Amino acid sequence: MDKRKPYIPTDEFGRKCLNCNKWLTFHRIIGKHKCCNKKCREEYNTGKKKKDDNVAKNVTSNNKGNIGELLACADLLRKGYYVFRSVCTNNPCDLVIFDGKNKIFLVEVKTVYINMAGEITNPPTDKNIFHILAKVILAENRVVYESKIPEIKELIESW
Repeated sequence: MDKRKPYIPTDEFGRKCLNCNKWLTFHRIIGKHKCCNKKCREEYNTGKKKKDDNVAKNVTSNNKGNIGELLACADLLRKGYYVFRSVCTNNPCDLVIFDGKNKIFLVEVKTVYINMAGEITNPPTDKNIFHILAKVILAENRVVYESKIPEIKELIESW
């Protein structure tokens, strides 16, 4: 047996390339690779990579979340709302906003990225106790708002 020929595993023991669906060679399985070669990996990653954001590389993900919350606060203040931030990390929402008259909204803030295909990533929202989802795009210093409630959707569209 030629030692240079790759071992092709059976479906019981192997894994397939996430891009081309070919079987991975034995050394790639042991190395925990996801694709069969460099070209496939580059093709697979197209549309999945995050564009570089304008935050320093050594900033922790926790601090990126705090930066995102502050950007959302500033944006909502510009829109004329009174903004109240959460003191605890385990509260059901990140912000409470008040329009000064009679409407109060709960806001969940998520930091998101734009992938190479130009799409905004959808963050997991484990808490469903909010009226507005604020997606903060750090790379563009921009906030995108969403809501499942029709009346609030109309309000957001008027911003």
